[in-house]
Amino acid sequence: MNDAIVEDGENFKQFHQFNKYLKHDGDCFAGGFAKHVFEGKKPRDLDMYFTDSSHYEDTLSRMLADGWEQTYKNDHATGVRKDGQSIDLVTYIYGDAESVIGEFDFTVTKFAWRLISEDDEVKFEAVFHPDFFEHLETHRLVIDGKMVLPISTFQRMFKYTRYGFNLCRESKVKLLLAIRNWEPHNSEDTADELEEALTKSLEESMD
Repeated sequence: MNDAIVEDGENFKQFHQFNKYLKHDGDCFAGGFAKHVFEGKKPRDLDMYFTDSSHYEDTLSRMLADGWEQTYKNDHATGVRKDGQSIDLVTYIYGDAESVIGEFDFTVTKFAWRLISEDDEVKFEAVFHPDFFEHLETHRLVIDGKMVLPISTFQRMFKYTRYGFNLCRESKVKLLLAIRNWEPHNSEDTADELEEALTKSLEESMD
């Protein structure tokens, strides 16, 4: 995502509570958690993204050594929990914050909180889509860029509708066309594959 806005983390003190969990330069939290924070609510869980697999492996090792419980592990993420806080360590994608939020479907999820380490100085930054705050305030649901799984986006649309968001007309057309053009990997098992696509949750990595 080339047009992302980057701001000094000192302007977003409500996110400082998450600083202690980030261990490596460039790693970040991203996704729907920001909506809850700006609403003054505690996020149900946090999605942590890494610039490379070594950061993931070291972070997981440190957390387990610090008493975190591993709750699950699959091809997308590893879940850990401690003292009522759940964190999903995402492994299906590695990269900087800009590229991570560029993979998300809705603009209101395109917000990241990342650690920057330079010359032994540690600081934090907010990285977000230019329309993030406008769409968050107006409860406008906009699909920006590509959809990893149109069926999953369709399912997640209902989740955000329950939050009071409305999908804009352009995004409705984009989503309908994407679903129409969706093709199963195996035409003989279309029903089963569609059912799997509908039930396969990406919220643990793309909330």
